[in-house]
Amino acid sequence: MEINFWTDTHAHIHDDEYGRSVDEFISLASDKNVKRIITIGIDYDDSIKALKTAELYDNIYAAVGMHPEYADKYIRDRDFDKFFELASNKKVIAVGETGLDFYYEENPDEKYQNILFQDMADIAGRLDKALVIHSRNAAQETIKILDEAIKKHSKLKGIFHCFDGKECVLDWIKDKNFYISYAGNVTFKNADNLRYALSNTPLDRLLIETDSPYLAPVPVRGKKNMPANVSYTGEYVAEFLNIPYNILVITNDDDVFTKLHFEFDANKYELQRLTNPLLSVEILNNNNYYAVVADLSMKEIFMVDMLNNIGFVHTNMPVVLLSSNITADDILLTYEFGFLEILPKDYKKGEIKKLIECAVISS
Repeated sequence: MEINFWTDTHAHIHDDEYGRSVDEFISLASDKNVKRIITIGIDYDDSIKALKTAELYDNIYAAVGMHPEYADKYIRDRDFDKFFELASNKKVIAVGETGLDFYYEENPDEKYQNILFQDMADIAGRLDKALVIHSRNAAQETIKILDEAIKKHSKLKGIFHCFDGKECVLDWIKDKNFYISYAGNVTFKNADNLRYALSNTPLDRLLIETDSPYLAPVPVRGKKNMPANVSYTGEYVAEFLNIPYNILVITNDDDVFTKLHFEFDANKYELQRLTNPLLSVEILNNNNYYAVVADLSMKEIFMVDMLNNIGFVHTNMPVVLLSSNITADDILLTYEFGFLEILPKDYKKGEIKKLIECAVISS
């Protein structure tokens, strides 16, 4: 049973300029174990298209916002509420892409870009959704606006998409809820600066994207990019960082992506704190899914009623997921980052207890 898969965290598939269909993108992506895609809006009308596409497919989500190159088209009194309403949709998991771009002289004046970026950050903060940041030749200015936004929204979170390698950004994110996403250009021969940045990016802050239809990675460089190709970038990053490919998949998707977009909220589930946890692991209900969550730092275990929300759980704690729908052979272990055990629901309680005891001792 395949549990982990790639997510393309940044693509533009809802209005492909080359006429390719969304169904085609999904099919080809699935062949490469890319099973979740975020399609990104760049202005209001484009964001509507992104959302409509996301609403048609379970495995596609949308980001809505306005790219800085259109900042002079943004009118606060007219557009803020429209974007806020759009971003409130449950299939929208991020606001953007937005930010600052001072690379081209013909781009809108900085004052227009600042207003747009400030407002998009405000929307993300109000809705507790991630901010998808486009920052080009504007690292310090981007950080300045984000610092101001965080004063208003202390839990603001976001992604520096298609990261350009600026060290000041890497330093800045260390104590923030922000993440770094690398696109296919990290595989390019002349991208030493990106590889240096990659080597200094914490694994728990690392995401992978395509930015389709742009920046196709080696070995398909020069072709029209698509979400399936995020697997090539992932393979390259895993090899460069000298970590097992499956570990990068697990960490990138289950840990980083889920924390950013679907962070586990205990208040959404029925939690029961178990006394004497190592001796009290019991099967408490007859739902198809539930989890025993062991916090190794506190030596405590929680029983979490998961129902059908397994894919939306994030925790740094080891997790034992029990299901009546799988067999004892369907087990996945990732001890490097805590462990994930998938077990049949009739697994002997004594063996579950022993499993958790071993994890606690090994920690």
